[in-house]
Amino acid sequence: MSRRALEIARKAGWDDSIAEIETRVTTAIAALEEAGYLKRGQNTPQIFANSILAKSAQEAIERINASEKFNEIQKVKAIRIIKKLFSSKSKRLATEEAAESRIDYISDHLGIVKEEVIQIVQLLREEKILADTKDLTAFIKKGENSNRSLAVLEKYKQLEEFFLSSLSEEESSYNLKELNEHAIEAGCKDASPNKLKTLINFWAIKNWIKRKSLEYSRNHVQIVPSQSKDALKEKMTKRHYLAKLIVEHLYEKALKDSKTQADEILIEFSVQELKEEVEKQAGFFKINATNEDIEDSLFYLSRIEAIKIEGGFLVVYNRLTINRLEKNNKIQYKQEDYQKLSQFYQNKVQQIHIVGEYAKKMVENYNDALQFVDDYFKLNYTSFLNKYFPGSRQDDIKRTLTPAKFQQLFGALSPAQLEIIKDRDNQYIVVV
Repeated sequence: MSRRALEIARKAGWDDSIAEIETRVTTAIAALEEAGYLKRGQNTPQIFANSILAKSAQEAIERINASEKFNEIQKVKAIRIIKKLFSSKSKRLATEEAAESRIDYISDHLGIVKEEVIQIVQLLREEKILADTKDLTAFIKKGENSNRSLAVLEKYKQLEEFFLSSLSEEESSYNLKELNEHAIEAGCKDASPNKLKTLINFWAIKNWIKRKSLEYSRNHVQIVPSQSKDALKEKMTKRHYLAKLIVEHLYEKALKDSKTQADEILIEFSVQELKEEVEKQAGFFKINATNEDIEDSLFYLSRIEAIKIEGGFLVVYNRLTINRLEKNNKIQYKQEDYQKLSQFYQNKVQQIHIVGEYAKKMVENYNDALQFVDDYFKLNYTSFLNKYFPGSRQDDIKRTLTPAKFQQLFGALSPAQLEIIKDRDNQYIVVV
């Protein structure tokens, strides 16, 4: 979560931990999305794979102070960051807990803007205080005589090339089942609608396309490219090339480093290591592959499940993608915006009464209680309520009171008085 989001939460009076605030913010975003005020896209993760090369915090501090790459303000912040990283590393080594050293957490804990944290981390890399050394781990698929991860990549490469060739420059609607059939006819033997969805999701995350699901069918999607097909082809070809080099390098590394016969081999590597390997493999053909290109290729490989990337030290910054739909700053939440949220809490109230009914049956008759549970999971919800809570009992389980407590509080009221108590539609009622 960004520092800006944390500041807003603090101003709103939220004194919870960062993890609790993240949960509350996510819930709030979901409610706003449900009401049509915004649309949330998929998260955009960025990999930071850094380990500490300095032997001690003091050595790192001395090298920061002696460096000409940092200005005076950056030196102060870099020292705070390196102390934080040493603290996280010590915690991880001393306990089984996962020390929190994500970019956004460092930003929030130290009160440094996220962009500055990333910039200082890059400078610490350049000074060889932090380095990309063996900080990521991945499971590589291994067949008896072939690299299965490479086979997965090749299948998706073929399908992705077909998808690009079928993509219109204009906004168009696509039937995924029909598109899949055409892909199989074109030679993509292992194509499937789910694999097409995986590629479409990846393209949408990278903002290569604008995607919109159509309400009338789960198998239709509306797509408009954000860039020209030539530009998309160039980026796709480069990613395929880098992904192939990465998988081949990791597979060779897996064969050298592991003697296990398991289908998946765990190996250690770094982004910098992969970048150097790509530059070496390119030879005379100069390829300008940045860390971002390598991270993008790793993300692609993990999305298509060619490899499984495990966490490392200072690994992920997970950015939220939110598009604002309602532009009016003065608009207020309307009654209808609460309907689905109200239904959610109504169901929660009913669940409490259902658990109470189960407890009651356990005391009275064990076999009835077992049948109650069996029906709960077998019958649809409406049939279950009609069977065990017939007639007016369904009104009872909608209240946040037990029937006995409700009778105690409101049983002596007249029908007109009770109607006033039950009213949920009017903010003000005049009683004569």
